[in-house]
Amino acid sequence: GKSPSKRKLKSPKGITKSRSYDPEEQSKRARRANRFEKTGISLADRVSSDRWAGSSGGFAMAAAETEGDVELDFTVVGTCQVLEKKYLRLTSAPDPRTVRPEPVLRKSIELIRAKMEDFTDDPDQAQAQYIYLWEQLKSVRQDLTVQRIRNDFTVEVYEMHARICLEYDDQHELKQCQAQLTQLYEEGLGTRAGQREFMAY
Repeated sequence: GKSPSKRKLKSPKGITKSRSYDPEEQSKRARRANRFEKTGISLADRVSSDRWAGSSGGFAMAAAETEGDVELDFTVVGTCQVLEKKYLRLTSAPDPRTVRPEPVLRKSIELIRAKMEDFTDDPDQAQAQYIYLWEQLKSVRQDLTVQRIRNDFTVEVYEMHARICLEYDDQHELKQCQAQLTQLYEEGLGTRAGQREFMAY
């Protein structure tokens, strides 16, 4: 597919700041991307791995990690009202009190977008900024998944995360987003424009 580093990122409303895409900007992004090792493993996965040390590796309630997102054989109805929540791998059945319902998740996405408006291109801040985005979006994705919420908002979340992966050149996480988007598009969700954009890679 096309190289993300050479492709001008589209900026749907509220997702990213409008920035001129000139050689100087390309150079900045290249330096930022070079801060992430090209090992095929998401930087955030590696940085956060210590958080999951000693994990039981899953639980016996038919939960399975597939393409980075957990799948359950039951549906959770969340009641959590917290907008920002760090991502943690599930090692037991999810507690509804820690899962956010869709209206709260929508507010969470709006908060993430607002914070992105204040992000800078300073290479020294790139890792911290990306880790924040990764944790928050993985957490939103997990809450959507355990509640079996599959609608246009779900597509919006995965497309947003995919664009961020392109921005920060995280190919590992991008592939996970693409795998889910493919399924969502096949279910008739999303837009044709989205399909053209994300299935081109």
